[in-house]
Amino acid sequence: AFMDEHLDARLTLEDFNSLYQGGSRYQFIRHYKALTGQTPLSAFTHRKMSRACYLLDTGHEPVAAIAQLLGFDDPYYFSRAFTRVVGVSPTRYRDRGGV
Repeated sequence: AFMDEHLDARLTLEDFNSLYQGGSRYQFIRHYKALTGQTPLSAFTHRKMSRACYLLDTGHEPVAAIAQLLGFDDPYYFSRAFTRVVGVSPTRYRDRGGV
């Protein structure tokens, strides 16, 4: 829920760890990964890209505007991150009507 509420932010590992009362950030990463199969930052990035897919599917906002909505100041960095997670660029994703 914390991740979903902050999709527009640039959160760090320290932001996530502040919610964890169980110890160090390394313990937090191990605990989170044991529960979910991915690191907190990876999970957060995947949630952002899932939201980006929804926005690309349902709206007509430019890719740069979607990047800004999701906390990316640089649309090129957003495009590279999107491509790494989704497998195609945001523009190609939109042109194809999804993956």
